[in-house]
Amino acid sequence: MNKTLAIGTLIVMIAQIVVPIWAQFFFYSLGQTPEKHIELTQIGPINSGWEFSLGNSPVPFTMSMKHGDRTYDNVVIVSGILRNTGSTPILPTDFVEKLTAHVADPWKIIDVGDGIGNVKFRWNRLDGNTFQAEPTLLNPGDSVWTTLYLTNKDSSATTSAPLSEQVKPEVEWNVRIVNLKSFTTPPTFLEKYKARFWGVVVQLSGWSFIFTMADAILLNAIYLHFSAASGYLKKWNWKSFILLLGISVLSFCAAESTATLIFGNQFSDFDGINWWLNLPPVLIGVVVFSWLLYRSFKLAAEKRNRSADRKTKKPGTVGANQPGSA
Repeated sequence: MNKTLAIGTLIVMIAQIVVPIWAQFFFYSLGQTPEKHIELTQIGPINSGWEFSLGNSPVPFTMSMKHGDRTYDNVVIVSGILRNTGSTPILPTDFVEKLTAHVADPWKIIDVGDGIGNVKFRWNRLDGNTFQAEPTLLNPGDSVWTTLYLTNKDSSATTSAPLSEQVKPEVEWNVRIVNLKSFTTPPTFLEKYKARFWGVVVQLSGWSFIFTMADAILLNAIYLHFSAASGYLKKWNWKSFILLLGISVLSFCAAESTATLIFGNQFSDFDGINWWLNLPPVLIGVVVFSWLLYRSFKLAAEKRNRSADRKTKKPGTVGANQPGSA
């Protein structure tokens, strides 16, 4: 009891020293101005010919747009969603350089509009390739959905060229905000799914589920049998409890990993099988089974040898060199 109390007191003392030091360095690293975070999601470019083409065959139509008194052919749409993912607001005075959207030749920007976001920018044209947004307040969680309407200056050459040879536009988003390192990109669906479950994803359905349950029960029974034969389950205590718990977890992990390696799942069709995640439980199961098998056979051999020794030494037998022998 005294030893436990001493260890607990030591842990508390260390925490009282380490935590304030860590907090001091952490808040010092933030500086007087908190770090800003803006997430940029780009959608597109979208063009009817690119989206609905079959192979390299061009489609007989393109997207057109009437802007003012002029009609533009071969219109391409690019959207950018900017969201304040930080914990502090971004003030208009934080903008050192205004947000710009730029596209290189031969493309030019017809117009820019803000969509369904809860905040809207006021855009101004700098030239045919660049628009600039006036600074505005972005509270944490605020988002701006900006849509750019682009067209190729050489529209006739673009529409007549095969779709595979057309140069798609790339929009550059630039801004300088106090304590903003750079735009961040949102994770993909698979990355979000894996991060939500710390990289451990269990997908069981159909034959994979049946195989997993049957294999887990069989492995659990085998491990329990050889654990008892190896002498690890002689009596019930905390060690045997931990052993049973570990055997059960290992059985189901090895069974699920084996099913994934054999049958695959919905996510392995897109992202492939994660061998680094699924192979270790199977190998650990093989090592544990080999050790239990070796130890059980060893104990059985020792038991047979002791039994044979007892049979050779019969009670009441007098040796030739003992007193009283002829």
